[in-house]
Amino acid sequence: MRGYWYIAAGAGLAAILATVQGNYWMPAVYILWMGYLYLTGRVHRLPIVLALISLAFFLIFLPSGNPSPSLSSPLNPPYTGNIVSSVSVTDVKSEFLFRHQETSSLINVVMFTESEPAGLIKEAKYGANCTIEGVVEAPSGSSNPGQFDFADYLYGQGISYQIILDSKEAIDCGGSHPISILFSVRPALLKVVNDKLGSEMAVWTSALVFGDDSLIPDATIELFQRWSLSHVLAISGLHVGLLAGFIYMFLVKFTVTTKEKAEWFLLIFFPLYALIAGAEPSVLRACMMICILVILKKLKWKLYTADILSIAFLFLMLWDRFVIYHIGFQLSFTVTFALILSASWLSNSSSRYFQLLKIGLVAQLMILPLLYNSFNYFQPLSILLNSLIVPYFSLIVIPLCFFSLLLILLPGAVIEKLDLCFNWLHTNVIHLIEWMDTYFSFPLVSGPWPLWVTGAYYICFLLFMTRLEQEKKEAVVYSCCLVAIVLYQPLQPYFSPEGRVTMLDVGQAEAIVIELPYRRGVFMVDAGSHFSYTDHKPDGRIFKQVIKPYLYSRGISKLDALILTHEDTDHNGSLEFIMEEIKLDSVITSPFYEEDSRMLTSWLHQGITHINVQAGDVVQIGDQSLYFWGPEDNSESANQNSLVFYTELGGKSWLFTGDITAKEERELVEKYPLFEVEVLKVAHHGSSTSTSHEFVDALALEYALISVGKENRYGHPTQDVIDTLSEATVLRTDEDGAVQFRFTETQGTFFHYLP
Repeated sequence: MRGYWYIAAGAGLAAILATVQGNYWMPAVYILWMGYLYLTGRVHRLPIVLALISLAFFLIFLPSGNPSPSLSSPLNPPYTGNIVSSVSVTDVKSEFLFRHQETSSLINVVMFTESEPAGLIKEAKYGANCTIEGVVEAPSGSSNPGQFDFADYLYGQGISYQIILDSKEAIDCGGSHPISILFSVRPALLKVVNDKLGSEMAVWTSALVFGDDSLIPDATIELFQRWSLSHVLAISGLHVGLLAGFIYMFLVKFTVTTKEKAEWFLLIFFPLYALIAGAEPSVLRACMMICILVILKKLKWKLYTADILSIAFLFLMLWDRFVIYHIGFQLSFTVTFALILSASWLSNSSSRYFQLLKIGLVAQLMILPLLYNSFNYFQPLSILLNSLIVPYFSLIVIPLCFFSLLLILLPGAVIEKLDLCFNWLHTNVIHLIEWMDTYFSFPLVSGPWPLWVTGAYYICFLLFMTRLEQEKKEAVVYSCCLVAIVLYQPLQPYFSPEGRVTMLDVGQAEAIVIELPYRRGVFMVDAGSHFSYTDHKPDGRIFKQVIKPYLYSRGISKLDALILTHEDTDHNGSLEFIMEEIKLDSVITSPFYEEDSRMLTSWLHQGITHINVQAGDVVQIGDQSLYFWGPEDNSESANQNSLVFYTELGGKSWLFTGDITAKEERELVEKYPLFEVEVLKVAHHGSSTSTSHEFVDALALEYALISVGKENRYGHPTQDVIDTLSEATVLRTDEDGAVQFRFTETQGTFFHYLP
């Protein structure tokens, strides 16, 4: 099988694509490819047979891409079983995985620090037998397009349910597994690092040596994510390779031990290190490849590097069949495979630094489709920035972090001075990234790529790298093809005749996104948020978890306008967060909207046009006319001063009403031709203060849209409003999730996100 293990790994990949994405034609394509290789004499019979066996096995073995169903028959407490993971304790929560004894279901157990500041009991260890009191519930999924799906995330780890503990009295544990000692080593080492090293050095040593990035500021993590630098924050094959080289050199070159004993040490050390470093897929892959390499050397067997990678790939899937859903698993193997294929080109470099530049280029190009599918976002200049940052981390930060473990033995004054030097250097590097983020951020935003686009990209990438290695001019042609494919998805909306109106599920708030056909305009009606209970200011959860993911999934990085119907937080609270990350051309408000001077200054500084409109005004966005019917006068009430406007979308007449009351509705009945209105955005989340019988009877109402929070404390929408709207189709976010109207110039259809 020497040189043919990639065929078995390819069978596993075909099975992954079939089970995760439901594309069962992929195994058929793979079988045809095997037949072609066999008929052309490139592969003999044994690898073909093993590949087919591997394909059949993994098609049965791997879990499907559909999340587990909701809990149909609740388990009866108390729940008895075993802890099957390390117990994670942070400033925010304590968490572990629990295997239920009767059903073998895997349950995520969480206790937040506000419930129990001291954390979980000490007896909660890996392998402990526990009895838990609590309520088992199915994790909630997403209710908006593009939103992070927590249920899918847990399912990707094989977790079916979760329990939120109120206090540590709800859990009683005893016993443990011997391996729990290893899990206790990690927090002990982290404590030593944080106590002995300087603050900055401790933060990065914890992340890059022990896989704990909880001390890195959220702003830094988000900055690295935006610039595709997240891989340097996690332990990767590069980290493990540097560590292996350092250990082997230290043991052999300094004659601490013989080569044979050094190899045995590596075989023992790296499985233990993989557990201590958090057992992430990238760490497991790298440690596994080193162990396989050492074993082969001892057995005097010769395999290609691609064979070793393929064996590690197959073994990890056998060890944990849910690992295929882990983004770290996907990125680690994808990048490593690309680097192996490009080994000849990479080695043909005049310097180590230039080689690192090449590695960064290959890695970024290889994972580009995965970045779009996971984050809907790519910074083209991240390739340039990676070429600077990756060598910096590889040559300076990572070696220094491993070396810092030896600094623990030095006096505190020495450590403090070294930390000051590192802090000065590292702060300037972070400032460089921030500077790039401020002045050179030109992201390509797109939704997930279709499989055929991804396939076309990788074919072109393979041809590009092949011709580049051969130094043929055709490499330029294929590089142009790569650019065309990368630009296709972000530009696709500009050629699409379909527009969309999406009322996002933002709880007891409102946010509606309107996309015109051929991307002639994109604007929002309100951008609400919740508020923080500590300082009563708008928080960014709605923007980060709902609005931004939806916009990015649709390839939207710029809004032509944001219409703020009035100044309540549930309608304008996400404005400042939108301004930070989404280019905004204009903000439309009524003359009675109370802007604070700070916000007006911010609009002026960012070049945002402020448009005041009132009854009788018409605003043009693209080729879309918005007819504003209110407010007429200042009613000294934010709700009553809500902007009201009429427009036509998809062959239907729409009326957006903000939070107006029955008084304003009566004025609309008296002044405007409401008999044309077929779609109504119901005012004030379905409150009884609005949506009067007189108003609804004046409409030609077919659809009523209500943005409302599930089980909200206000009782919205009221039964009276529901009864008043009985002749129309009522679509509401608390029951339907995001409500979407997909339309062309003359017609359209409503969809709801939740089944």
